[in-house]
Amino acid sequence: MIAEKPSWIMHEGMQIFSIDIQPDGLRFATGGGDHKVRIWNMKSVGRDLDTDESTPKLLATLRDHFGSVNCVRWAKHGRYVASGSDDQVILVHERKPGSGTTEFGSGEPPDVENWKVVMTLRGHTADVVDLNWSPDDSILASGSLDNTVHIWNMSNGICTAVLRGHSSLVKGVAWDPIGSFIASQSDDKTVIIWRTSD
Repeated sequence: MIAEKPSWIMHEGMQIFSIDIQPDGLRFATGGGDHKVRIWNMKSVGRDLDTDESTPKLLATLRDHFGSVNCVRWAKHGRYVASGSDDQVILVHERKPGSGTTEFGSGEPPDVENWKVVMTLRGHTADVVDLNWSPDDSILASGSLDNTVHIWNMSNGICTAVLRGHSSLVKGVAWDPIGSFIASQSDDKTVIIWRTSD
């Protein structure tokens, strides 16, 4: 197995807390301690292209969070990337036509791609640390240090359920492949399996 460590993947010298590869394999997203989501070109990962300056490596820097980005997750169809942060907010980004912009005074080049927030999900009262899309991308589950799992309807951004079975920090959420169950893990040393039809 070949292992690589591309030196150009960074978050302004801050920690990288999450990574997720787009289902079609064209891009990957990272979230970090610099409060940013970065969209990277997967084509740039490889020995031959690592030093090729004609292939853009960083496609976009998303600067919409006000806290460390703990989790980035692509929707199964690859159109959206969701991010959860210490700012207690979940943002859903979508690529729009045209090229992006840059933050004034950042010294960074303009974004190659134009990614915009299309949905802001508020309801958690502590850091959002994990996200997981349902198999058909219609629902997003979020786990938080507020000890809850929130269930979000992605057609309208409304929280349809708050799952309160844990007595400590929720660190992970996962869907089964059919979408009938959600599993959550917690610092309370338990896993809870939730039925989605209730």
